[in-house]
Amino acid sequence: MSGPQVIEGWHGIRFERPVQRLRETVDIVRRAIRGEHVSDKGVVYELPPPGGEGKALRFGARAHPNIPVYLATLSPRSLEMTGELADGWLGTSFMPEHARVFFDPIGAGAARAGRSLAALDLQAGGVVAFSDDVARVAASRKPGLAFTLGAMGSRQHNFYNDAFRRAGYDDVAREVQQLWLAGNVTGTASV
Repeated sequence: MSGPQVIEGWHGIRFERPVQRLRETVDIVRRAIRGEHVSDKGVVYELPPPGGEGKALRFGARAHPNIPVYLATLSPRSLEMTGELADGWLGTSFMPEHARVFFDPIGAGAARAGRSLAALDLQAGGVVAFSDDVARVAASRKPGLAFTLGAMGSRQHNFYNDAFRRAGYDDVAREVQQLWLAGNVTGTASV
C-alpha cells in the first residue's frame, strides 16, 4: 500500500479508507497463501467484482500458510493495525531517538489483539557512513530525505512527512515539503 499517488496512479482505485484497504489486503493475501479460493466482499475490495466474467481464483503454487506478513506502516492508525494483524513491521523511517512514535501505536494494536509488542518482529534499517567530514556525509543524505519528505505523498497525505513531524521535526518537515511542492528541489538542500 502507499499514498495517493501510487494507490490512484498505479493501482487505479481511489485513495479512500487506507487502513481498511490495508486490513482487507492482509486478509486477502493470507487466504491466498493458505491456498484458498479468494473471494471477498469487503468495504474496499470485492473479488471477483459482480456482473463480470471473473471467478474466485486460487494460487497454482503450493500453499505456504506460515509465510509471515510484514507491514511498512507509518501513520498511528496503520501502526496500530500492524500491531493487531501483522507478524512484523518494517520501519522505513524509524528514528531510534523517537522510537515511541512508532512502538506505542504498534504496542496498542498488539495489546488489543491479546499479544505484546515483543511478539512482533520489528525491523528497521538505516544508513551507516564513516567520515571525518560530518557535513559532507549529511549533505549526501539530504536529497533522498528531501524526496521522502516532499515527494512521497500528496500535499494532504505524506505519511513520511507526518512521521517526522510527530517525532518533533515539524518545522523542518513542513519547510522541505513546501519547497519541494513549489518546485524548489535544490532549495531543500539548504534546510
